[in-house]
Amino acid sequence: MLPGPTSLARSLALASVEEEEITAETAAALDRARASLARGEGIPHEEILRGFG
Repeated sequence: MLPGPTSLARSLALASVEEEEITAETAAALDRARASLARGEGIPHEEILRGFG
């Protein structure tokens, strides 16, 4: 039996958060990605799906 919404919400609320330190390299990559999206250079969802066949 699948858990109901209440069980799911409770599980998510009680789950531990795994945090990893963001390296300078990762932070720079995130900055480049955000800037690219701000310029409208994102990849359309349909194009991503085509890559999966």
